[in-house]
Amino acid sequence: MAMGQGNEPRATDSRWPQIAEAVGLLAGVVRRTPLAPWSSDDGDPRVELRLKLECLQETGSFKARGAWNQIARLDAAGRAAGIVTVSSGNHGKAVAWAAERAGIRATVVMPRNSYPNKIEACRVHGAEVVLGRDRAHCEELLAERVSAGAVLVHPYDAARTLQGAGTVGWEIAEEWPAVELVLACVGGGASRPGRPWPCDSAWEQPCASWASSPPEPRP
Repeated sequence: MAMGQGNEPRATDSRWPQIAEAVGLLAGVVRRTPLAPWSSDDGDPRVELRLKLECLQETGSFKARGAWNQIARLDAAGRAAGIVTVSSGNHGKAVAWAAERAGIRATVVMPRNSYPNKIEACRVHGAEVVLGRDRAHCEELLAERVSAGAVLVHPYDAARTLQGAGTVGWEIAEEWPAVELVLACVGGGASRPGRPWPCDSAWEQPCASWASSPPEPRP
């Protein structure tokens, strides 16, 4: 969700070129999703709200951006080695989709208690799915495959993943330079660091960003 009034765009942040390069790599592959106006009967009429509809993105989430930004940069050796990732759902599906599009092998390590439809979605795109007992076991299985030569496409702790996610912020900044606040939902955290980069670097007065994560499960 984004809200704003009036600022002029101004690219100053050194990370801007990294996002710009990702924008070019993603062009024609992922979708430029709508930034749709939103209002409610009890909303403040002084505040303009818009929703960035990444639910309409390839694979149904912004994860396709980071996955393609990683895979599109692989050299010949990396493509031949194949890729591996760990995920309980959306990132795994995005990596499987991107690998299928690029014509390379992909392995997705998932906890065995992942939703069955998430597991099947990875397989539909041609990925090998390896199920672990729990998160710790998944990390062990992941490490084994990386040690064997597969290229790791990390779901959030990787610059190229975050740069891909940052193209969401780029599109917001480009389409709505008056935005003053960006709100992002956070699960694993990949969207939170990526989205403010282009917005922060577009104005002398940084665009504020807030993230909200799901509450901790009750005992």
